[in-house]
Amino acid sequence: MLSKRQRNILSYLSAEKDFVMISELASLFQVTERTIQYDLEFIESFKNDLNVDVDRNKSLGVKLSQKENYNENSNVELDIHYSKNERKEQIILSLFESSSPISSQSLADLLNVSRRTVVDDLKSVQLWLEEYALILEYKKNKGFVIEGNEKNLREAYANVVNEYFRKSTAQIGIEIFSKDELEKIRRAVITTISEQDFQLVQVGIDGLIYHIIIAIHRAKKKFVFEIPDEEYERLSNTDAFNIAIQITTELEK
Repeated sequence: MLSKRQRNILSYLSAEKDFVMISELASLFQVTERTIQYDLEFIESFKNDLNVDVDRNKSLGVKLSQKENYNENSNVELDIHYSKNERKEQIILSLFESSSPISSQSLADLLNVSRRTVVDDLKSVQLWLEEYALILEYKKNKGFVIEGNEKNLREAYANVVNEYFRKSTAQIGIEIFSKDELEKIRRAVITTISEQDFQLVQVGIDGLIYHIIIAIHRAKKKFVFEIPDEEYERLSNTDAFNIAIQITTELEK
């Protein structure tokens, strides 16, 4: 299983065209260079499943490239391993972002753990919610919801989103966003995907939000994304393109 940091390293390198120094990755993810080396070795062990090549250069660093025989329809998804604190964070985000109650079994499936583990995690979630005068309410035969004052709900959600981004992603671009802006970016993505009933796994959603942050960061620095006309035409005929347009509209607001 890839850890969340390893997933984010994979996402970051996938977005880069050139080599990235190990020291730069260590700084971005706030860990040691040795830890980054271990992460890269682990990612490399899954390179066939991920359809990528990992190029290493002592002076230049590391670069990720798609294999020439990549089959975009394979879409291999590797399980992600969450620590106890990461599970609590994911549960809180899921509860805030769901339009209906969520059962403990649904949360267990999301996190790849047992229902008993989730029940134990929910106790930690309740303690966290109490700090904001919120409660974890169970709706019979439906699942769990967060209830409380609207002001407290917004404050708690904004704080968990802010903490999530600052702990779980590389720090590139994060500093230019306020806590409120990070919340709005995530909400725009989650709301659009939910309203359009577009199926995307949690790791995919996290990756999408992360790349949007990088894109906005680069746009502010006048970095232009050049897309060949043929590629744009191909993409414009996909469901994902229409979702992207709607997310863009929400972000522009």
